[in-house]
Amino acid sequence: MRVRVLLIILATASLSSLNAQYRYQYGYMPTLIVTKKIDSKWRINLQTESRQQLGIGNSQDGKTGEYDYVQTDISALVSRSVGLSSSLNLGYLLRTRNGENAQRLMQQYVHKSKIAGLAAAYRLAQDYTWTDEQSIYRLRTRVSLQIPLQGRSLDNGESYLKINHEHLGIWNNDDFNLESRLVTVLGRKINQYQKIEIGPDYRLDGYINRETRHRVWLRIDWYWTWPQGRNSSKRL
Repeated sequence: MRVRVLLIILATASLSSLNAQYRYQYGYMPTLIVTKKIDSKWRINLQTESRQQLGIGNSQDGKTGEYDYVQTDISALVSRSVGLSSSLNLGYLLRTRNGENAQRLMQQYVHKSKIAGLAAAYRLAQDYTWTDEQSIYRLRTRVSLQIPLQGRSLDNGESYLKINHEHLGIWNNDDFNLESRLVTVLGRKINQYQKIEIGPDYRLDGYINRETRHRVWLRIDWYWTWPQGRNSSKRL
């Protein structure tokens, strides 16, 4: 029910924004995520993401730009389990864009649960990004649902559908903005160490006292879990 309400809110905001002038941008975003389990409570997550633009424009002038390499993100996240189904995460991100660097500190709380064979997750996060010219603080809340497409559980070689819905409150110096995101990907669990996900990442922002911006990125995510044990390389 909560996911349905959030989807209705996002759709309503999207349709209303189309009646006014808006900007748009689209492209693709390949990402590699590597996870290493340290022990029963601690794990490390390393991620690199490359964002590449295929087009940009606005509703008044149409398409105004072609291909552009937007940015590269490299991040590390340390996670500690708390209880049976929750974790606390602390991370750092380095972003390179147009030859300039931005840094980000991240804090997250994640709770996971099983609902009728479905994998659900809730994440509450905050992050702080700074450059030489500006600082940005964001408060984020996200709901995720993973649905197996073959049976009630996800086994090796099977596919699944994953839906993420997120809202962000963004404070950029003295300016405030809201952003909504909806990610729908089709995934496949290759084996116990690898899985791949492909699908659109839609982002809507600027619908409070400014020109609305629509962005769509094609996500191509590859997850790899660092194997455990001496003979783990034989099982890949």
